[in-house]
Amino acid sequence: MDDDKEAFYDCLDSTIHSVPFRHRLLLLGDFNANVGRDILTWPKVLGRHSVGRENFNDTLLLETCAKHELVITITPFQMARKYKTT
Repeated sequence: MDDDKEAFYDCLDSTIHSVPFRHRLLLLGDFNANVGRDILTWPKVLGRHSVGRENFNDTLLLETCAKHELVITITPFQMARKYKTT
């Protein structure tokens, strides 16, 4: 199972890398990740209003976002906790 996840993120990395930098990129999907609240480790990826605890799925997503300068958009905005997760 972990090999499948790593293969997915390798493919995702290649796909993101193929998009020209000047283009706007929106990455949408259910990554089954609870990104946690470690804004010190992930300052340009997470906002101050994230929730949950980081796990293996989260780390893969956070590393991919950091590498490609992507922001997890729900985390910078203050809103009721029930609207932050599905």
